[in-house]
Amino acid sequence: MASTPRSAKRRRKKQPESQNLDEALAASDLEEQLVVFWNRYKNQVVWLLLLAVAAIAGIQGSKWWGAKSLSDRSAAYSSAATEVEKEAFADKNARHNIGGAAYLELADMAYSDEEFTKAAGYYEKALQALDLILLKQRAHLGLALATLQAGNTEPGLELLQAVANQGDYLDPAKAEALYHLSVIEWERADFPAMLNYHDQIDGLVNPGLWQSKAQSLQRTVPELKALVEKRLNEEPTAGGLIPELEN
Repeated sequence: MASTPRSAKRRRKKQPESQNLDEALAASDLEEQLVVFWNRYKNQVVWLLLLAVAAIAGIQGSKWWGAKSLSDRSAAYSSAATEVEKEAFADKNARHNIGGAAYLELADMAYSDEEFTKAAGYYEKALQALDLILLKQRAHLGLALATLQAGNTEPGLELLQAVANQGDYLDPAKAEALYHLSVIEWERADFPAMLNYHDQIDGLVNPGLWQSKAQSLQRTVPELKALVEKRLNEEPTAGGLIPELEN
């Protein structure tokens, strides 16, 4: 009869010991179970704790480093006094909001100096760098107006319309774009188109001061005023009937 391999003997020998240990563990109280658990799995527990500590330290370190980097960039921005220094700072931080803010400041300076082509270039860089909605929509409007002032009418109108149609922009920014579009139509003497932009302003939930500015134009521009009055006269009465059909 062939002899039993030693590995098989070892398996048969260990199985009853493991079974007896599990039975003893099940019959023991909680404190004894914890001791047995620790003795059996302490190496795995230690490694898990070390990984958790390392992960927490990494997250906190990342937050600290991010805050420090932002603080350093803010200090560098504050120390940039000249236009050349501000532009160098903006170029270096073009992937961050603070770089976009620097471009926005440069754009405003150029616009004030009536260097509209230069301003449009800075506004465009600011628009690409920024993801904060309040600053981004301001850069977008600035780009549109600077483009118009530089004499590029059609591209400027397209940019204003893009602001008005941008879903995540706030209503006052959209209303401002629509108001400027209406002023362009005023210059073109296209008063129905002008009134249409005012209607779009009225349709916004929070158009801000641009609604009152549009209404001021409706009271003071004779052709627009006549158009508004004509439309009011043609509206149905409160009963829903056109006046000449009431009887």
